[in-house]
Order: sequence, then structure tokens, then C-alpha cells
Amino acid sequence: MASNLTAPIPGMSLTAEPKSRPWQQPPQYVELDDVVQYYLERMSTEEAVERTNFILEKDQTPVNLVVDSLVTAGMMEGIHTVAMGTLVAPVLREFIIANAEIEGIDFFVSSEDRVKNMIRDPFRLRRLQEDLEKSEMEELEKRAMPTPMEEESAEDEQAPVAMGLIARPQRDTEEMM
Repeated sequence: MASNLTAPIPGMSLTAEPKSRPWQQPPQYVELDDVVQYYLERMSTEEAVERTNFILEKDQTPVNLVVDSLVTAGMMEGIHTVAMGTLVAPVLREFIIANAEIEGIDFFVSSEDRVKNMIRDPFRLRRLQEDLEKSEMEELEKRAMPTPMEEESAEDEQAPVAMGLIARPQRDTEEMM
């Protein structure tokens, strides 16, 4: 478990040496072609393609979220500027979509598409409804059938015990009888 004392304190960035952080340096690439080339080389490796496809298929992470994460990381590492990140994002999006389509991966471009697909898929909606009804029936059956412990406690029960802020404690009522 990480300690709260390891987090940066407010104003800490003002105490660091000037230009000691990646985002305080000039970007590594300033031309759009160079930024596109950087990402395409990085994303074309077999390991990167497999990892991206796994994220899209198994985690069902939208393509836009993957692209935004990549571009934000590139900006924080000083690879490119915010403006270049905005310009390279559509290229990355199309590259990732093309790779996913080649591999036959079922993916979502945005979170809205994912929600719409869940609502439009009648089989998925029917399965969710059946699962919900099944769990509700199981819960009702559990409540209706007394367990052996409940049967024993029902035999031992006497008059109801008064509960509340101004009710007398149980021992007082037993002593009076």
C-alpha cells in the first residue's frame, strides 16, 4: 500500500530545477510526420498489436480511450506538444481500428457506441433479463425456505422483546415477572 507521504505536495513543481521535467523541455518531435512515424513504429510491433487487441476485445475498452491514453502519455513524456497530440489522434485511431478489423476483433470506437450496442443487442438484453429474473427467484426461494437454525430459533422464541431508545432492558422485565 502506497503511503500518502510519497505524493507530490502542492507547489513542488515550482521548486524543481527549471527544465528538469520532460514537459518543461522542448518536444522531441515538432513535425506532424515525425510524430505519426514515432507512433506507427511503436504501435506496429507484434507485442503492441497483441496488447492493444487484448485491451479492445477482453476489456472492451473503447478505441478512443486507448488513443487518448497514448497521446496523453506522449505529451507527458515530452515526445510532442498538445497540438501535435490532437492532430495525431485520428491517425492512431484509424491505425488501431484497421488492426482490429484485420484480426477480426469486436471493438467499440467510443463509450457511447458500447452502451448503444448493449441496448440494441436483443440477445444480450434477453440474457441479462433472464439472469436478473433467475437471481431474483433464487433470492425469493432463500427467503421462503427456513433453514434448520431458523426452525430451532422459532421454537425458542417467546414474547417479542421491546426495542428502542426508551424501552426497558430485557433483564428488567424478566426480574419483574
